[in-house]
Order: sequence, then structure tokens, then C-alpha cells
Amino acid sequence: MSNFTRSIFYSAAVMVLGLVAVMAIYSNNKSADEGLAIIEPASGEMEAAVEATTEAAEATEEAAEATTEAAEATEEAAEATTEAVEATEEAATEAVEATTEATTEAVEATEEAAPAAGEAKEGVLDTIKSKF
Repeated sequence: MSNFTRSIFYSAAVMVLGLVAVMAIYSNNKSADEGLAIIEPASGEMEAAVEATTEAAEATEEAAEATTEAAEATEEAAEATTEAVEATEEAATEAVEATTEATTEAVEATEEAAPAAGEAKEGVLDTIKSKF
């Protein structure tokens, strides 16, 4: 046999043995009920990771609750603002109406009092003239 043929047989044998080793390792890991859970992390890293994940989940939940509360408060503030604007609008309308009515009444009273004021003026002037 030539060196080339021996080299090919040797390479084939190494490949077959490598495949057998990979299959054996794979079947050993596959037979465990927990899969890769049989591999334990060094120095309790898994516990720290679980704690960190739990804390992150709790913080996310708290942030979601705070966001919901803020949204509700914003909605309530918007409703209160709308009610305040409506009340202000009503009060302003009533004030304008009351002012218009009072001004109209004052003008009418002035018009009615004008002749009496003219007569009083003449009476005062006559009194002043008679004294001097």
C-alpha cells in the first residue's frame, strides 16, 4: 500500500472515531431529564443571575404600575381642567350679561334723572343769583 492510501485510511478512521465520540457525548447529554441543566455554574453565578432577573422583573412591574398611575392622574387632571374651563366660561358669560344689564339700567336711570337734574341745576342757579 502506498503512503497516500494509508493516509486516506488513517484520516477516515480518525473521522469515524470523532463522530462516534460526538454521538456518545450527545446521547449522554440528551438522556438527562433536564437537558443542559446538569451543568452547574461555578461559584453560584446562576443564583445571582436569577436574583438579578427577578429584581429586574419586579422593577419593570413597579415602573409599569407607576406609569399607569401617572396616566390616570393625567386623565383626572385633564377632566378637572375641562370642568374648570367650562365653569369659568359660564361665570364669564354671566358676568358679561350682568354688566350689560346693569349698564343698561344705569343709562335708563340717567336718562330719567336728566330732566330732574336740569331743573335742580336751574334751582341752584336761581338760589345763587338771589343771594348775590
